[in-house]
Amino acid sequence: MGLRLVFAGTSGFAVPILEAVRATGHEIAAVLTQPDRPAGRGLKLHASAVKQAALRLGLQVLQPERVNTGAAREALRVLAPALILTAAYGQWVGGKLLALPPLGCYNVHGSLLPRHRGAAPIQRALIEGDRETGVTIFRMAPQMDAGPVLLDAALAITPDETAAELEARLARLGAETAVRALALLAAGPPRLAEQDERLATCAPMLTKADGELDWTAAAATIHNRVRGVTPWPGAFSRLHRAGETAPLRLGILRTQAIAAPAPDGPAAPAPGAVLAVEPEGIRVAAGDGGAVRLLEVKPESRGAMPAAVFARGYRISSADRFERDPK
Repeated sequence: MGLRLVFAGTSGFAVPILEAVRATGHEIAAVLTQPDRPAGRGLKLHASAVKQAALRLGLQVLQPERVNTGAAREALRVLAPALILTAAYGQWVGGKLLALPPLGCYNVHGSLLPRHRGAAPIQRALIEGDRETGVTIFRMAPQMDAGPVLLDAALAITPDETAAELEARLARLGAETAVRALALLAAGPPRLAEQDERLATCAPMLTKADGELDWTAAAATIHNRVRGVTPWPGAFSRLHRAGETAPLRLGILRTQAIAAPAPDGPAAPAPGAVLAVEPEGIRVAAGDGGAVRLLEVKPESRGAMPAAVFARGYRISSADRFERDPK
């Protein structure tokens, strides 16, 4: 038996989930997504990835500025959905709205809850060096990402993938898991498992400041941050070149962590020092005695390029160093 539901989502993570739900034959009464927002140099209004997908699928689209208003709830009540399914919607769903559909509201979350509750679970998993993540489908509660779990599915994290790459894999896994979850809900009252609050961690939204690299950290920590903030807000550092007064702000797109040498080796160079320019890229000292090899970079007002190409063009040498913005 198919379910009549409202789907709520905004970012690209939600698109494969919407498409999979549509393909199963469940009736999508409407799609909720964030209002069109200005973007790009001209600040023209752009529709969300979910809105574009919904229109392509011939679905009704609703875009309330605030979903918890009386007007928004009334518009949803008239649609009479059995449940609301959300994925990367971007608005908090309040108690009155949670009580509206008979089967409740369920969310597809990009982590294995209760780890990484919040707006940036995929990015925080990479920044913190997790080796495993997954998706969780849970019945929503007034507290952020704290409701009982219907289903989850685990996924191994590969050592060098970025947030964009991991998000794409999790979106596909989320789509498969959402289809299974809807089948369970259609079959009758589901069996839910409460989350263990002792294991809960937070994954707050990233800011631009999260992209600045701290060279006093361990090489693996720096590498993981680069992965976690790519593509947004993007990793960056200030490069001081010998003989130049103004530092260069350099975007850092891909890196490789190099373990520290044996303890009885030579004294470790200062964190941020350029150790060598190599065919593979630029090797930079990290705080644990190891190093980070820059593989792909983006100078200011230039496109992305291999770090070795950048090093030749800008004449990078071991006299140069990376430092944090002193603010």
